[in-house]
Amino acid sequence: MDRAEITAQMREIWTKVLRLDGEKASVLTDDSDFFEYGGTSLMIGIMNIMMAQRFGRTVSPEMFYDGATFGRMVDGIFAKEADNGQ
Repeated sequence: MDRAEITAQMREIWTKVLRLDGEKASVLTDDSDFFEYGGTSLMIGIMNIMMAQRFGRTVSPEMFYDGATFGRMVDGIFAKEADNGQ
């Protein structure tokens, strides 16, 4: 899966979990912060479940608390895809 596909699917996950309307979802950038968009610690578990279902992998819980941006999460999933040779 390429980065564009991961980005599109991650955008869907953020939109569902954070309950973003169309306008907010359309302005997600690599610098968009999970917590600034209303994310909570409980939502981290939901996000990881959805990422596991979509990508077969998750991002570390530390990533959520150490600069939990949209771009970092996409990069984290993309890097794991590349490491697995997919």
